[in-house]
Order: sequence, then structure tokens, then C-alpha cells
Amino acid sequence: MTKRKKIVIIAPSVLPIPAIQSGAYEQLIDSIICLNEALNEVDFILISKKNVGTYKVREKFKYTTFHDFDDNIFKRIFNNLNKRINKLFPKKVHYNFHITQIQDILKKLKYDKVLIVGNVDYINPISEIVKKDKIVFYLATEILSHVNVFHKCDKIIVHNQRLVNLILENNKSLQSNEVVNLIPGIDINFFRQSNTEHVNVLKKKLGINDSKKVICYIGRIVTSKGVNVLLEAILKLNNRDDYTLLLIGSIGSNFGSTPNGKVSDVEGIVELIAKLGDKCISTGFVANEDLADYLAIADIGVVPSICEDVAPASYLQFQAIGKPTIVSNGGGIPEFFSPDYSIMVNRGDTMIEELQTAIISLLDDSNKRNTMGKFAFTNSDKFSMNRYFKDFINIIEN
Repeated sequence: MTKRKKIVIIAPSVLPIPAIQSGAYEQLIDSIICLNEALNEVDFILISKKNVGTYKVREKFKYTTFHDFDDNIFKRIFNNLNKRINKLFPKKVHYNFHITQIQDILKKLKYDKVLIVGNVDYINPISEIVKKDKIVFYLATEILSHVNVFHKCDKIIVHNQRLVNLILENNKSLQSNEVVNLIPGIDINFFRQSNTEHVNVLKKKLGINDSKKVICYIGRIVTSKGVNVLLEAILKLNNRDDYTLLLIGSIGSNFGSTPNGKVSDVEGIVELIAKLGDKCISTGFVANEDLADYLAIADIGVVPSICEDVAPASYLQFQAIGKPTIVSNGGGIPEFFSPDYSIMVNRGDTMIEELQTAIISLLDDSNKRNTMGKFAFTNSDKFSMNRYFKDFINIIEN
């Protein structure tokens, strides 16, 4: 009889899990532990930030146990002292309080693997108490591809071949089989569950006229995601009155900077939204359980990232519901692109004009929208969460 594996997942320290406040990594972990409830493959042990709002949601999990690290005034005092100590003794290692909490939790556990998700600052302290052959790191951003601690992990999991190549190029000591490209997955059935009645009710609630075609963006409303470029392109549609731009997501939350390291131009985005008047609806944050209905409103999806996006979930979500999507050529997006179901625009000086042209071509041609939508729907089957989960467990265990 095969021994049932115990896998520790160490979440990033920003948002809680279950993902009641959204977050890309947090939603990913949420999806993994939820699917394991249905498939019952392994036992997960989740270490994440304390949030009392998750306690009731956690009760449904049979195959995941939860351990919290705390974030309170004592932690902040401890971290401030650490900064001062590090200035006095720069060669000494003084970890933040929540990292020492994670170490203490790990010392009391029995496990087969430890999966560190997203936070490279955890690799060094975890490697002090966990053997290399038990550590797996999950990376979904190019920004960290250059860090020099990956050699302390048995495997690095990423979402596109471009990122595999970047990590190997920047970390010469790594072997090619130590960096694994895991094709991402989404809950396809969830996004396909909406119906006409739900869509009509939500359209009425949002004030969207049935005669309008809906151009939809979902994600953080920030410059790095190209929202300002999208808004500029929409403004160039001049006097057209046959569309509504639907922005789903919180304004800001750019984690402090644009790709050029400048403060996010939130005010500029707000001004552009205001110029569009009633042609643009900005929903603010939408809870995960409501996303399917919101996306079902769309006629056209847009993923205009100007940053090096690895594998935008929104692109896969638009495909799952059979919507043609306009995407940029940023980061790993081209690896998921086909002209059968998408139009690609180039980042740079011509991006606004190319976006405008692509939007007009889809607004004006219902046959094109329908044909591309059907291809998108069929293609999205490859991103099923079941396939993803099996591949994920196989990478972790082997």
C-alpha cells in the first residue's frame, strides 16, 4: 500500500487563505486544496497568515490542516528591532518574526515535501531546517527570476517556458530538470456555470443596456497591467455609442511601482475613467464566487499587460467562457496565444492604436466574435483544474 503523502504549503504573507480577499497566489492555493477535497490525493498542511475571517470557511476541509503565523504589534516591534540589529551586525542573519514562527511550526510537523509559494525570502530560513530534497518553490513572476537561492530547492515550478529559460540563464548551477513548466489550470466548470437569467439581472444592476457590447477587463486597475493604455484606446473610439467598458477589480494595489519603478499613476487612471463617463463601469473588488456572472457579461475580453505577465488567469478565464480576447505580447502571454481565438497587440508606442483597431474589428463583426469565441471555448479544456492538479501532484511527488 502506497504511503499517503503529507505536503506542507507555506503561503505568502500578504493575504489570507482560503482566499477571501482574493490574490493570485492565494487563489491558486485555494484551488489546489479545494480540488484535493474532491480527489482526496494527499494531506495538505497549510501555513498562512492569521485571519479570523477564514475560520468558518476552513471547517469544510477534511484533508487540509491549518497553521497560522500572526501579524500583530509585537511582530512589528520585533521586525523594527531586527532592522536595527542588521545595521549593527550585517553579517548576522536576523529573520522577521513571522519567519521564525513558520520555522517553529515546521519543527513540530511530519511531512514529505514543503512547498514555498511565491516568497523567496522564505527559502534561506526554511533550508536551515528542511533538507533540499524536500523543498519545492512555486514562482509566478519574472521579477524574481534572478535571485540566487533557487539552488537550495529540489524543484522550481513555473507557468511558462520563457520563465524556465530565464531562471536557468540566471542560475547557472541549476540543472534543466530542476525547473519545471506546469501549464496553469482554472476551474473551467465554475466559469461556465452562469446562465442568461443571472447575466440579465447583473446587467440591470450595473446599468448596462442590452444593446451595448461589453468590453471587459479583470484584474488590478493599475498601469503595469496596461489599464491606462486600454482607457486611452477606448477614448479614441470617439463618438461610438455601441459599447460599455467593464473594469472588474480594485483601483491601485500595484505593489508600489510600475515596471519602470515609478509610483503607480492611480490618479491618471481615475481621470481617464472619468473622461469616459457612463461608457465605463468600474466595479471595484468582486468576490471570487461572483466572478463567473460578471465575466459572462463580456462580449470581448482584454488583457493589455505592459509588464512581463507570466500566465494571466483572466486570459484563461475569458477562454473558458468562450470570449474572444485581445492580448498584449508581454511576458509569457504568447505561449497561450492563437489567432484562432485572440488578437495580439504589441507593447510600445503603437499599442494604443493597435488596441483601438483590434477593438473596432471585434465590435463591428459579430461572426468574428462568435467564431473566435467557439475556438476559445474548445481550447480552454486544456486548462482544466483536474489536469493541472494531477500534473502538480506528480511534480511534487517525483
